[in-house]
Amino acid sequence: MHSAVISCDSAGYNGKWHSKMGLQPGASLRNIVGLNGKDFTISGFGWDYSGHIVSWEGGKLDNRRQTGRFTDFGKSVISDAEMASIAGDTEFNVSLAAIKKLNPVLTEVTVFAK
Repeated sequence: MHSAVISCDSAGYNGKWHSKMGLQPGASLRNIVGLNGKDFTISGFGWDYSGHIVSWEGGKLDNRRQTGRFTDFGKSVISDAEMASIAGDTEFNVSLAAIKKLNPVLTEVTVFAK
């Protein structure tokens, strides 16, 4: 299986590329929850594998050979205590109040092809 990674930085993504299901670098968490049709699980922030989508939890994007990674560029919108509550080598559902308030940005989209 081959993969391609499309990414953006804190300046955003100005390209028009998006996956067939609508994943696009620069999209907000709220947008991706809408595409999936339900909340999903990501890894905690503040470490090497932070913000990676762990499971689509049976949503519309499940089993579509695509995943992504969120970055906490806007972490100044939440308190240090809130950030600590969603950080580290663990998994969190995006329905948590601190994650919703942070509304992280999808900075990487990985699409797997056969």
